[in-house]
Amino acid sequence: MSNKLTANFNIFLIADNKRALAGVVNDLRSYRDIIISHFDTVEEALKNEQVSKKIPVIVHGKDMNDDVRNSLRRLGADGIFHIPREHSELMRSIVNLIGSLGFEKDRVRAKSGIRNQLEKIKKLTPLPSLVHSVLEISNDPKSSAAHLAEVIKKDMTLTARILKIVNSAYFGFHRQIGNVNHAIVILGFEEIRSISLAACLMESFKWRDDRLFNWREFWLHSLGVAFTTRALSKLTKTINPEDAFVIGLLHDFGKVVLEQHFQEEFHQVLVKAYREKRSFNEVCKELLGTDHAEIGSIIAEQWELPGALKKSIEFHHMPYLADPEDYGVYLVDIANYFCHKYDVGASGNRFPSGLYEGSLVALELNDLSLEEIWDKLAIDTEHLKTLL
Repeated sequence: MSNKLTANFNIFLIADNKRALAGVVNDLRSYRDIIISHFDTVEEALKNEQVSKKIPVIVHGKDMNDDVRNSLRRLGADGIFHIPREHSELMRSIVNLIGSLGFEKDRVRAKSGIRNQLEKIKKLTPLPSLVHSVLEISNDPKSSAAHLAEVIKKDMTLTARILKIVNSAYFGFHRQIGNVNHAIVILGFEEIRSISLAACLMESFKWRDDRLFNWREFWLHSLGVAFTTRALSKLTKTINPEDAFVIGLLHDFGKVVLEQHFQEEFHQVLVKAYREKRSFNEVCKELLGTDHAEIGSIIAEQWELPGALKKSIEFHHMPYLADPEDYGVYLVDIANYFCHKYDVGASGNRFPSGLYEGSLVALELNDLSLEEIWDKLAIDTEHLKTLL
């Protein structure tokens, strides 16, 4: 093989079993061009591949010794990784190497374009004033429940939505709660703060239903993930439960931005994902060079929300790239999985990815079955569905 040809191929991944191989292929799918070959035929596969850009090569087969590794290096491998090893560590190494070799140049350019457009519409997607007020009161130790009630009662539409949520079957009160002050007394400051944030966001952004995307179901899914994330945080004692609620509530907020300002592109992603039976975020990356998770993290940054929240939004579909202490990422990953499994609303992603096992490890839940974890959370899915 000529030096000119071999220089085009730079990432060699060695896999000893099909399951591990399938996992890595799935996670690298957004890179679009991947060669998979048995090590006995990899040289022939590379010779037959007529490409002019660097692409990853996955080599599989059992009992690959040093001679095989040396042969791969002679073929031009810039990095050789063995699969399986700790998946998050492996994926970080691969992504970093691909980036350092310039493979992502086109994707970075596409992301930059979206970023520039997001900067232009920054004034069109401000942090809603009511959300800002609720957060400000919540973070001020001198504020009281009365201050929160006064802010809420200034907006009748918001008040009505909050009372509708409070009086839903999810909370199960036998008597109707007729005003915000009573709701705060019954449910407490923190609970009303969480409900207020959700209600503010739902009231602040108006949308049009797409035939493939139902916004009522979207917000129900977001609320479901928020309540489940909060329950998980209490179970694992990882982060503040109310912070966990906000992370869950906002994890898919990038989809709101896409609908508000990129409606045509948003619809194209929905159609392609539906027709090809693929995940929404995978198709979004393919068509736009970015996805709702990154867009959501950009908005969180513009809103000056805490770094941990921003990171949880950005990596909730790539938990294998998160650091061990990024508990919010792992909480959302598990909560998202459960809400899809038990049909709590609909995120618009008809073909979601499976649960990342590393999330269970990071939260020290790996000794329990998923059924046991779900039972411990005591989430009433049927009543959750009545929130809206």
